[in-house]
Amino acid sequence: MPKFSLKLTAALCFSCIIAILAGDFMHGAKDTGATALSLAELAGADQASLIEAEGLPDGAKGTGLIALSNQSITFKNPVIPNEKIGDFSGKILRFYVWIKADGLVAKNLWFDAPTITLDLYDDYGATLVHASSLFKTRGTYPWHCYYVDVKLPQHITISGKAANALSDDLQALLDAAGDTFGDGDVTLTQPGLYLTLSAMGEGTATFGGISYEVITAKQFADHSKWLDPASGTCAPNPEYDELPVILYFGVSADHPWKFLEGNQAFGSLLTIQGLRDYLSANCNDWFHLQKGIAMLPYLYTTASLLQLAPAFEEGWLEALRNELIARQDFATGFWTINGIPNLLATEAIASNCFMPNTLKRADVSSTQTPWMAAGDDAVLQHPAEIINTLLANRVEGLPAWNDFFMQPPEFGGLSRDTAVSLSATTAAIKLLAQAASLLPATDPQREEAREAIKQAYAYSMGTFLLPSRPGLWREDSISANPSDSGAFFLDLLNATSVLEHRVNPSLPAPNIEILSENEKGIRVVWKDVPKNLNSVRIYAAPANVKPQLLTEKNICCFIEREDASLRNEDPLVATRKIADAARTEWNLTPDSIGCDYLGTKVNALPKRLPLGKAEKPVNVEPPAVTLYTVADNAGEEDTSIVFYAVGVNTYGECTDYIPLQAAEPSVDF
Repeated sequence: MPKFSLKLTAALCFSCIIAILAGDFMHGAKDTGATALSLAELAGADQASLIEAEGLPDGAKGTGLIALSNQSITFKNPVIPNEKIGDFSGKILRFYVWIKADGLVAKNLWFDAPTITLDLYDDYGATLVHASSLFKTRGTYPWHCYYVDVKLPQHITISGKAANALSDDLQALLDAAGDTFGDGDVTLTQPGLYLTLSAMGEGTATFGGISYEVITAKQFADHSKWLDPASGTCAPNPEYDELPVILYFGVSADHPWKFLEGNQAFGSLLTIQGLRDYLSANCNDWFHLQKGIAMLPYLYTTASLLQLAPAFEEGWLEALRNELIARQDFATGFWTINGIPNLLATEAIASNCFMPNTLKRADVSSTQTPWMAAGDDAVLQHPAEIINTLLANRVEGLPAWNDFFMQPPEFGGLSRDTAVSLSATTAAIKLLAQAASLLPATDPQREEAREAIKQAYAYSMGTFLLPSRPGLWREDSISANPSDSGAFFLDLLNATSVLEHRVNPSLPAPNIEILSENEKGIRVVWKDVPKNLNSVRIYAAPANVKPQLLTEKNICCFIEREDASLRNEDPLVATRKIADAARTEWNLTPDSIGCDYLGTKVNALPKRLPLGKAEKPVNVEPPAVTLYTVADNAGEEDTSIVFYAVGVNTYGECTDYIPLQAAEPSVDF
């Protein structure tokens, strides 16, 4: 195995300070001090017959239980009286629920496993809060106490009487759920905080012991008690949870990965036969494809290197590669779910199983990434077919994609042809970049794919970024609020080439006039601004440094157009602002989600970006001398500083470096 620097991503690893056995409780969180709720009181008259009084385990706080089979039920009465909901304004409520299952065969693990959802509606029928459980346990298992946290907004005021008719979206939700309630009397026409329980699959899931308590922000954010050392995972129900759930919640690098030897939900993954059994059983579940199967090379490489599990059977990685290649559809280049090509699953497998090296960049050498490949020679197959499929299935008339990619035409309604989604567009851009890199430089498809990426980038900057919340983004083209998780947009930027220093000889050289200079720096103005340049970067370096060796650390000023906004700023400036917003809103950084190239770029920029405007004088001072660490001849010192100007367009393409010199020496500043 080649040497490499192991990167344990935040999505897959928690270094837990305190470890406790989960036992009957999710992450050790107990309902001991919670306020009990009565299912009988939450139910309406038509639901009362579904509630059973006996059968909960000893210690469960709530009363009443309900058994569901391939159904969903929303209780008629709010979980907290509307006149008291204001007492919880700005609070975080933790709702507990006990669940057991008997032969629950949910077709889709993410959507169909037993779920608890809480929705808060205001007097106008608008959704103030939607919180749905992330635990996903199906099959057969005994009583287990789970929880879901609900963050309530500040200054909640609910009268308890609807001000007007429900929105079309809410009415559609109720219409879809109407069959569950029999006579259709149960609706969400009234404001309040409502509970929904769901188990969409054959077999039975039994819910009960509903209770709640107020928790602190520190408790909400504290993951130190999540680890189950017996399995090495942070899964909610380690003995019964399936592989993608285990990885979704995280694993520890400090404890043996016993889960690889199997649990009640799956067999040993250390043997070739166990691997094949797992693939065969779950190859048509998108959650398994994206969060389980796609992560198998990572598990193999990390467990082997850190000796976190017994040795995998010899030939295991080759067997995985062969199994995945055999399941790839050669006509489209995609992996399919029930015969239908799936965009997100294909991107996950391509990126995590067939990426033995990082993408080739114009300004950075490619490096080995064996933890993202099923072997050193695991190269993505059928790249031309992948490109053809992607370009043929964009939303009509738009350079972007949506969640109905290659789905049957009856899915999606009007939004199928008009809306685009960030997740689908990001996946498509990443696939295009990976596939294009595998084609010969002379192949016209390579340039076609890269042109499609440029168009999708420009479209995404204007569509997903929220003008009212600079730097934040939404999940699709129709949402009004920022993304819940902050996922995808940084990945989208990382997959493009807009941050690479690429010279486009056709771009006009910027007209930079030096107004004056002194020992501090220079005073310049960008004049006669052409339409095809977004900005000018001013670099500074010692005279003995070739301009081709300059990096973002040598940038001392950005001069932008007067009308600059995030969508038409210098890509480096825009990306830095977006990254700053993501850190503030979602506590995300490029490095924490594996966007290493993007992280290197934005981290190299000055903490305070020096910005100027075109057609106006700008003072330019060189960055600290300590940044000048690259020189042609080691040991030679040259204290003179040379300034360079570089024009940049929307896609990050640059002009040549232009040395700046004053026409006549001046000391006025």
